Amino acid sequence: MQYKPKWAFTFFYPFRPEDDPAGSLRNMDDLAGAEAAARGALERHVRAEGPDRPGALPFLDSLGQTLYRDGRYGEAVQALSDSLLLSDKVLGSVHPDTLQRASNLGLAVAGSGRREEAIDLFRNVLDVCVKALGPGHKMTLIVRGHLAVNLAEIDELDLARAIFERVLDGAERGIGSDNFRAELARHNLYEFHMLAISRGMRSVAAWPRSPWPDPEGRPSPGPEWPRGLSAGGPSLCRGQDRFVAVSGAGWAFVFENVALPGEDCGAEMRERGDLAGAEAAARAGLGRLSSGGSEWLGAEALPLLDSLGHTLMRACRWHEAAAVLGGSLVLSERIMGFTHEDSTVRSGNYAIALAHAGFSEEAMSRLDEVVEWRGNVLGEAHPLTLSARGNFAIALVANWCLDVALDIFREVSAGLERLMPPEPERLAAAAANLERALKLSGKKVSRRRPDA
Repeated sequence: MQYKPKWAFTFFYPFRPEDDPAGSLRNMDDLAGAEAAARGALERHVRAEGPDRPGALPFLDSLGQTLYRDGRYGEAVQALSDSLLLSDKVLGSVHPDTLQRASNLGLAVAGSGRREEAIDLFRNVLDVCVKALGPGHKMTLIVRGHLAVNLAEIDELDLARAIFERVLDGAERGIGSDNFRAELARHNLYEFHMLAISRGMRSVAAWPRSPWPDPEGRPSPGPEWPRGLSAGGPSLCRGQDRFVAVSGAGWAFVFENVALPGEDCGAEMRERGDLAGAEAAARAGLGRLSSGGSEWLGAEALPLLDSLGHTLMRACRWHEAAAVLGGSLVLSERIMGFTHEDSTVRSGNYAIALAHAGFSEEAMSRLDEVVEWRGNVLGEAHPLTLSARGNFAIALVANWCLDVALDIFREVSAGLERLMPPEPERLAAAAANLERALKLSGKKVSRRRPDA
């Protein structure tokens, strides 16, 4: 079943409320009365002053918005086109009101099914907004979000994802992370992840290949290699609540399981190596939430998304895992907050999937934030902090910061050796990464303790 996103759009009101003859009727959902009021006001104005006077603008806007609300997108396109042409004539093409009207027209064009035409329109409006208002202006961010929605609807998932995340970043930087605009951006990013999950991320074949340098000088592997990361495979080291995901170039990331015992519907099947069964169980649970009328925005979706993402990581389906774990992170941040421990764990897991999919710079940035939070809250010597630092060091290697990464690998190995009680899975991953980094740097592998 393909997910149907519930996108959040911003329809601009480029006029004063007192100039809208139909606003109160629209607010009462009396769309027939609102249409009659808007058409009547427009006809009276045309008879009195002619069709090309600025006073017609609020009446055309009101009529277009009423028709849009009523789902009559073709008629809305005509009214909003007339409004845009008049606004361009009397105010100019770069006036903020003209840009708002162009964005409204794009929404109506998209609603009528002409997605490609809407994308061209939004791109043109975005170009003017960036030049006239700046890249961080609220109108620029809104238009950019509308562009991303339409790109996602035509299956341009790779480009849409990058734009959605840029919109959210701009909204948070501009006016704080708890504002309405940032909340809309988070909602659309979540809806995108759900759409990407339902489409199996089939449209991301052109995403970058893994950039990790390899000590043996082998070509950088693609995101689907190796396939051996499954229960019982030689590259898997499991603990009660974690496993070590080995990249194509042999770097060992520690992936943490957020779910409490009994919450993970796929845990037992993963332990038996039945990844197909574990995936089916998680997808079935998400399907039940959807069929029950839920928008998948509740906390009950979190363990299902985590389980599905965990399973896809174990199956080396990195891009699909990134889509699922990204959705889990967005939902977790919305419900629990950015600084909740579970949200930081999910952020780290999402970063691991991004790194495997080839997005090493974004993975490095996210892992750096996770390390800082865990160090401040849990302490530098906590095993979760140490594993996060190890994951961060691998992302540094992918960005060719080998010397810095090597120092971190040494510190992580030393810290894990001092843990009481010991955690052999984390220690084994740290030791393997240190040895691989030393080999890559051309230095001999020291068998002494790193802090000796």
